[in-house]
Amino acid sequence: MVQPEDDQDDQQETHRLRASQILIVQFTTRYGGFSVDLNVNGKNGIDAAVRTRSILEENAFREEGYEEVGAKAKAKADHDQSAFHPVDHGVASSLVLLVEPFLNRQGMNEVFTGGLGS
Repeated sequence: MVQPEDDQDDQQETHRLRASQILIVQFTTRYGGFSVDLNVNGKNGIDAAVRTRSILEENAFREEGYEEVGAKAKAKADHDQSAFHPVDHGVASSLVLLVEPFLNRQGMNEVFTGGLGS
């Protein structure tokens, strides 16, 4: 199990988690109270973020009139402003926003306790 080391920093609590060879810094933002886990010197988080973004884009709900952003769509939008109407409702993103607070209340918001990862 990972043991946090506490640091106090002017009303903001930070934890350094030492697990295997990766340093993880945990903190909560002052505005909004968002929990952030910062992975230091690890590149697999970037790969996971790119993969997650592509999965969300592939499975996103798009309303009628939606066109992919690209050279053709941009050229068409320049000529006809009403033709370019991007609307993207990410159902998976909304589900994560609903599930994360529930897991947080149950004390299961960390990946190693069964929570959702990046």
